[in-house]
Amino acid sequence: MTLAAFALTVVLGLLLRSGRLGGRSQFEDWADPNPPSTGFLEESEAPNRGLVDRPVPGWMLTTTGLAALGLAAYVAACAYSPSPEEVFRDMAVIKADYYGEIGAAARESPLHHLDLLERQTARLGIGSALRLRSPGAEAQESASALRRDLLRLREATAVHGPEDARRVFQEVQTTYDRCKKAYGVH
Repeated sequence: MTLAAFALTVVLGLLLRSGRLGGRSQFEDWADPNPPSTGFLEESEAPNRGLVDRPVPGWMLTTTGLAALGLAAYVAACAYSPSPEEVFRDMAVIKADYYGEIGAAARESPLHHLDLLERQTARLGIGSALRLRSPGAEAQESASALRRDLLRLREATAVHGPEDARRVFQEVQTTYDRCKKAYGVH
């Protein structure tokens, strides 16, 4: 994207220099050859316009504004949907917290950690696609298998108890490792 932005800047500069985006410009246009002697000019004494003082076409301002808005939306989407590496790093912490909370008397805390794991799993495909690495079929299948296993783990945690939840957690760990490998995270 940086290379494309640089190429666009060069092309726009060449078009501006050639006169296709307004009056033809020269390097000497940057400085005013006839600076005013007093601070006040009469209309007949108006100096030649420098390159910086030229009027900018409305379509160029609109295009620049839309490009800036698109870039801001892309940055916001990348912030909301982190890269798979960041997702798996966060999931490792959440899994450790969940495993420590399995035996707790109140089941709200482990269920909360499962909610967090499900949210992170949902962000995997989007975060990968935003970084121009579309997840392959294997990665998508392993992410859906992880979501299914997390639902099984939720049921084991909420209904069956800590022993069954620990057993299902080991199965989820196998699916998690397969998903991590499918997304190319080491």
